[in-house]
Amino acid sequence: MVAPLKFLTIPAAAKHTATVIFAHGLGDTGYGWKAVADMFKGDPSLRHIKWILPHAPTIPITANMGMQMPGWFDIYSFGFKGVEDEDGMLKTVSTLQTLIKNEIEENHITPDRIVLGGFSQGGAMSLLTGLTMKDYKLGGLVALSAWLPIHQKFESVRRVVLAMLPKLMPCTDVISSREISSYFRRPWPGRSSD
Repeated sequence: MVAPLKFLTIPAAAKHTATVIFAHGLGDTGYGWKAVADMFKGDPSLRHIKWILPHAPTIPITANMGMQMPGWFDIYSFGFKGVEDEDGMLKTVSTLQTLIKNEIEENHITPDRIVLGGFSQGGAMSLLTGLTMKDYKLGGLVALSAWLPIHQKFESVRRVVLAMLPKLMPCTDVISSREISSYFRRPWPGRSSD
């Protein structure tokens, strides 16, 4: 059994109607992203969003000489051609899916009002989690400086899953909170706007 994740919660400043779950990168914790959540919380159009910033467990990272640090999975070597820690990744997927399920069942937030995101290793886990969810269709995925792990296994489902995602917002520049709030205020096809 996988231990539940510890996490930092930044409550919504207004009535809670949406949630962002954002996973940090290797060696960081949820606290490293608190300032970002606080900044978005200050935008009047985003005050309804609760932020959940999970903390990865501390594990030895092989590529860093076995040093113990917060990590979502082990990294055996840097680069994209080596063996990946699929077991560690799938454990993290399970814990992130539990966070999502709790938001839906305990806080009554519909899946389309939940965005899962992350940075670097956390972004990779957000992609893997979001693209392998069978029970829920999330409102969106955010992956900053990330990659799709165990991508060899995705070719058969990639097109189907990508068609399920509501929007793709590629980002190569810094964007402002005003641009982000404008993006999320637009009505999504097949969904009512609030």
